[in-house]
Formats: sequence, structure tokens, C-alpha cells
Amino acid sequence: MQLIPLCRSLENLFTSEQISSHVKLPSDALLANPNPTVFTRALDGHLMRSLYRRVKEDYIAIELYYDDIEVVNPTGTKKGPKKLGVFYYCIRNLPNHMNCHSANIHLLCIGYTMDFKECGYEKIMEILQKEFSELENNGFS
Repeated sequence: MQLIPLCRSLENLFTSEQISSHVKLPSDALLANPNPTVFTRALDGHLMRSLYRRVKEDYIAIELYYDDIEVVNPTGTKKGPKKLGVFYYCIRNLPNHMNCHSANIHLLCIGYTMDFKECGYEKIMEILQKEFSELENNGFS
């Protein structure tokens, strides 16, 4: 398994003007539209707004995904053993036109699916939880 440190990855992303100049913080959304009737992104929803009111700080919303990918011909005789498991994330504080762009898909962890199954997904999630806890407690520069 290969892990890309989350804090370092975010630091690199946010040094880019393409990302940092477009970030929409929850406080911006709340001030711009205090009672939305049209929801254009997840940050407009009631739960995300109540989270902001509860923590009273702006935050970066990160959406985590998992997927298996085949790196060989999926219909061939070698189907399965070379399958990779990939954890990746998207930053949801960006405008809609950037949210669905492939440049907003960032690798967090990759490994053989068989290895993930053998050691258990719980162990992998513990490692990822440590990454997110470090981000929550220390932030990034």
C-alpha cells in the first residue's frame, strides 16, 4: 500500500492559484445566501450549514471515495490478481464547474485489492483516519 500524506498534498494544492483563488468557504456561502431555496452544491445543504454554525470556523469539505481498477485486460485470463484499490478525494469547496473536473480528483492511497482484503479494510481505514485526524488537529499551511 502506498499512502500520499494528506496534509502535504493539500499544502501543495493550495499553493496553486488555480485552486486557492476559487475556494468557497462555508461562511461565504452563508453570507451570500442565508436561506437558500435552490441548492447548487453540498455546502448549501442544511447539514453542512449547521456544521458551520456548530464549529464556528470555516473548513475544507473533503469527499472520500474508494474504487477498484483493473490494470490489465479485464476480460483476459489474468483478471483479478492485478486489481488495484484506490482511495481518492475531491475538495467540495470549489465552484461547480471545478467540482466535476478531473483536476479535482486527488490520490490518497493505492494498493493491491487482494492486500486490502487480506489485512482488512478496517486497518486501512484506521490509517486514513489518522491522516484526517492530523489534518483536523494541525491543519495545513
